[in-house]
Amino acid sequence: MTSTTIFDEHNDLLFLSYQINTPISFLLNTLAIYLILFKSPCEMKTYRWHLLNYQVFKIKLLFFEIYVLSIKLKT
Repeated sequence: MTSTTIFDEHNDLLFLSYQINTPISFLLNTLAIYLILFKSPCEMKTYRWHLLNYQVFKIKLLFFEIYVLSIKLKT
């Protein structure tokens, strides 16, 4: 009897969820960056940069996820 976990390297459902989630997250994060930069009111001037930093970090994390996913799919 073998036990499989969600982090198993041969788990196709996990890779499928990454392939679906990554482009959707990228689009929503770029939309959030646009809204933070161009549509946020002047009262949010200092807090805007914290939000922008968070969104940029999330996009960097998505690119790392794409990189790791491409390595896993090659093997």
